[in-house]
Amino acid sequence: MTLPVAKAYKEAGYFVEYLVLAGYAEIIEACPYVDVVHKCYKFNRRARLADPATNGYLNKMGIVTEGVTKVVDFWCPAWQHERATAGNPYRNRIESFWISAGLKIENIPPAPLYGLIQIDLKPLPSIEGKDFAIFQLKTQDTVRDVPQKLYQPKLDYCESNNIITCGLSNKHTVNDYTSKLLTRLPFNQLCWAVKNALFMCCGDSGPLHLAAAFGTPTFAWFGPTQANLICKRYPSVTYYQGKGCTPCYYQKEGGWDDCRKKGYCRALTD
Repeated sequence: MTLPVAKAYKEAGYFVEYLVLAGYAEIIEACPYVDVVHKCYKFNRRARLADPATNGYLNKMGIVTEGVTKVVDFWCPAWQHERATAGNPYRNRIESFWISAGLKIENIPPAPLYGLIQIDLKPLPSIEGKDFAIFQLKTQDTVRDVPQKLYQPKLDYCESNNIITCGLSNKHTVNDYTSKLLTRLPFNQLCWAVKNALFMCCGDSGPLHLAAAFGTPTFAWFGPTQANLICKRYPSVTYYQGKGCTPCYYQKEGGWDDCRKKGYCRALTD
């Protein structure tokens, strides 16, 4: 969601360097508007909350800041924004990143992720040339997993139209209803599959953003997090919010923490 800013700065004549957590580096490396990618191995996802990207921090990471004219820290504004606005009127994440970079909101492109990932795609021989759709039930957080019953109409549609159903997994296994499993794929094959699928069904997860970058029609279900906060500026994504107690991302009592202990999101499951 920060890549539109990279494009804006590159087109304004900047040399663009990114410091990104190592697990996400392949996505940033596939953006032609980023000149150098620095991989961060030293901190987990949430540690950056209390560690703003000052020159001293960047120097500790081995990044020379002498001559740097602008440092934009995307991480903290996003998390602070989501915490502050959960359950209240809010501004979309892409818009928040854009504003925090000092850019005018009216200049955000209408389809901000299209054309921002360029990679030599490698086909999957087992499904190349066939009609297929991707389903992702499991995510890294059980409270973001999507019950099969919510996907069932899409699965029925695939069966009646002879469309192959592929299950996309990360560390979890996928239910047996899938005829093929796409797991631990090289990044260029994952991107090929996401780009060439007729459509994708998923929860609040990484492949959602890849699908938006390629313009793949996507149906996404959200429980603890706010769908609009993530997807408002993704024209190819149709999103659904769970019922009742959702969103509850920073609501500890009677919300996020309770459901994590149970291992599921009641707004999606019930």
